[in-house]
Amino acid sequence: MWTARAARVGADSDRHGAVAFREPTGRRAAADADRGIRGLSGEDGSGDERRTELAELPEHSAGRDDAQQLRGFFQRRSGRRDELDGRARSKRVSARSAWKRPRHHRRQHQRDADRNGGSGHRRPVLHYRRHRHGVVPERDDRFAGRIAPVPRTARLAGWVRRRSRRRAGSCRGLPALIATVSLIAPALQGQSPGGDDADVIRAIRTESVERSDAMTIVRWLSDVYGPRVTGTPAIEAAGAWAADRMRSWGLEVHEERFAYGRGWSLDRFHAHMTEPQVMPIIGYPRAWTSSTDGTVAAEAVRVDLDSRAGRGRARGTLRGKVVLLQPEREVSMLEGDIVLRMDDDLLARASRPGREEALSSGGSGPRHDPALHAYLIEEGVVAVLDRGSDAAHLVGGGPLGGDLAWPTQRTDGGTIFVGPGGSREANAPPVVPTATIAVEHYNRMARLIEMGIPVTVELNITTRFHDETRPNGFNLIGEIRGSDLADQVVILGAHFDSTHAATGATDNAAGVAAMMEAARILQAIGARPRRTIRIALWGGEEEGLLGSRAYVDRHYGGGNAGPRRPRHSELSAYYNLDNGAGRIRGIWLQGHDDAAPIFRDWMRDLADLGVTTVGRRSTRGTDHLPFDRAGLPGFQFIQDRLEYNSRTHHSNMDVTDRVQPDDLRQMAVVAAVFAYRTAMAEDRLPRR
Repeated sequence: MWTARAARVGADSDRHGAVAFREPTGRRAAADADRGIRGLSGEDGSGDERRTELAELPEHSAGRDDAQQLRGFFQRRSGRRDELDGRARSKRVSARSAWKRPRHHRRQHQRDADRNGGSGHRRPVLHYRRHRHGVVPERDDRFAGRIAPVPRTARLAGWVRRRSRRRAGSCRGLPALIATVSLIAPALQGQSPGGDDADVIRAIRTESVERSDAMTIVRWLSDVYGPRVTGTPAIEAAGAWAADRMRSWGLEVHEERFAYGRGWSLDRFHAHMTEPQVMPIIGYPRAWTSSTDGTVAAEAVRVDLDSRAGRGRARGTLRGKVVLLQPEREVSMLEGDIVLRMDDDLLARASRPGREEALSSGGSGPRHDPALHAYLIEEGVVAVLDRGSDAAHLVGGGPLGGDLAWPTQRTDGGTIFVGPGGSREANAPPVVPTATIAVEHYNRMARLIEMGIPVTVELNITTRFHDETRPNGFNLIGEIRGSDLADQVVILGAHFDSTHAATGATDNAAGVAAMMEAARILQAIGARPRRTIRIALWGGEEEGLLGSRAYVDRHYGGGNAGPRRPRHSELSAYYNLDNGAGRIRGIWLQGHDDAAPIFRDWMRDLADLGVTTVGRRSTRGTDHLPFDRAGLPGFQFIQDRLEYNSRTHHSNMDVTDRVQPDDLRQMAVVAAVFAYRTAMAEDRLPRR
C-alpha cells in the first residue's frame, strides 16, 4: 500500500493549488508504485538525470516503508520547485502570447530567452490543466524558452491518478444499469416465445428503457396545457400538439368531431375569510359555475336547504349572503390505506369470480341540483361554498363493490375533490357561483358561525363559457397500418380530456402517454403488424364517455349503438387505460372467458414486470364500456391504483408530481406487447 500527495503540480500550481491524489491500495497499486520508482531510477532508459534524483531518496530503513520515503521525496522536490513559480508564471504568459506572433518575432523571443540565461536548448514544455480523466497535457509550446519544466513527480502523480479514476469510474451508472437489466434481461434470457415475436418483444423493452418519451408527453399535456376540459382552448391546443407529435413518429393521424355543448374554463379565483380574522381559503370553483360580480365581500351563513321545510325557514334571510350548505365534517388522521398496490391477496381475489355491486366513490360532494339553484338565485344568494362529500374513505375502479371495492382513506389536508356545478348545455338555466373548499377551512367557519361569531368572506370567481360554433368534442386517431390483415384493427385507447381542478396528470395524461408511447415504440422498432394498430384519444369522457360512444356509434354499431355496421367484425380488440399512474398487473376479462388462456400465454413474457392476473370480473366507468356494450372485445387493464382514490382522482392534486416514471414505462411496454400480439395472432380474439 502506498500514498502520494504533491503540494503543487509544476508550474501550474498557482492556478490549481494543492492536488490530493486518490489512494490506490493492494497489489495493483504496489505494482503501479514500483513502475513509477523504476521510471525515476532510470531503469526505463531515461538517463543520468533520473538516477541523480533517485539518489536523493533516503536510504531504506526498518522504521520507514516505501510509501513514507516516496512521500517525503515528493514533498522536498515540490518545495524546491516553489521558488521557480513566479518566473514560470510570467514566462508562460509571454510564451503563449508568442505562439500567435509572426515567425521573425518568435525567433527574436527565443534569442531574448537565450540571453536571459537560457542554454539555447528549445525543449518543449507541457502545460497541465484539469480534466475529467485527471491531469493531462495541453499543447506543446515550442516557443516558451527556458520556462521551468513540469516536475516528473507531477507527471507520475497524474498518471497514477488517471489509472485510479478509471478503476473508480467503472462503477459509475450502476443503479441505471441495474434498472435497465431488470427490464430487458428476461427477454435476453429467452423468456419470450420463439421466432420473430421474441425479437420484437425484446426490442420493445429495449426501446422503452433507452428512449422513453412517456414522461415528456405527461409534462406537455399536464404542465404546459393544464386542465383539458372538452370544448376549451386548452384541449384544442393539447390535441394539436399530440397530433403533431404522433405525425413526427410516422403515424397517420386525423381527428373526428362530435357534438358536446359549451366548454367552460376558469379565469380567476381567490377566497379569504376576512372577519373575525384573515384566513386564505384553499378551494376551487365547480365546473360550469357562473361568475361573481367581480370581488365581493359578504357575510357567511350556515343553513340546511335539503328539504322544503328548510328552504321555507330560510326564505327571505339569504339575500347578499355567502351560504354554507353542509354541516361540519370530522377530519381523520391518516392512519388508513393511502397508497394501493395490488398484493398477492388482491390479485388472487381479482382472478376469481365474485359479486359486483355499483358503489359511489363519494368523492365530489353534493350533486348539481337545478331546483336548488333556482331557489338560491331567487333569494339573492351571492355564492355557495361546500366542503366536498361526507365520505371518510373513497372507493373506486375495478369490479366495483363486493370484496374488491378497494377503499382508501381520503387525504384531506388541502386536497379537495371538485365536481361539476352547472351544465354544459347551451340553454341550461343560470346557477349561483359555487366553489368547493378545504374541509379544514370550511369546518372553522362553520364552528365560528355556530358560536355566534360573525364571519365575512371575500371572494372572486371569474369563469368563461365557450359556445359550440362547431362540434366542440373531438377524438384524436393515429394508426400504424397493417400488412396482409390491414382491414382488421387493434385499438389502444385512453381519454384525452380531464376535469378542471388540476392538470389531469393521473386522470388521464398518464394513460394517454402510455398509449402514445406504446405506438411510438412499435413505430420506432420497425414493427410490421399484420393488423392495423390504432391509437384513440377520446374527448368528453368525463361527461359520460361521449367520445368513445360517438366513435362506436359511427364505426361499429351494435348493442346500444344500434344495428351493427360492416366494420363490426373487423375489430379484434380494444384495450383501455384509465385508472391512474400505477403499473399494469393484468387485465379484466369483461365476460370474454375464452380469451383467458390467450392472455395468460402473453403474460408469460411480462411476468417479471408484475403482469400476472387475468381478472374474471368486469369493470365499469371508462371508455372500454361502449365497445363492450356493442358486443365488441373491450378490455380495461388492471392497475396499481397508488393514490388515485385517496388523493388525485378529480382533485386539485392531480398533478405531474403524482405520476411514477417507472410505472409509466412499464405501462407502455405492456400495452405495446398486447397490441403487437393481438395484431400478429392468427385469429381475432374470441367474442362472447
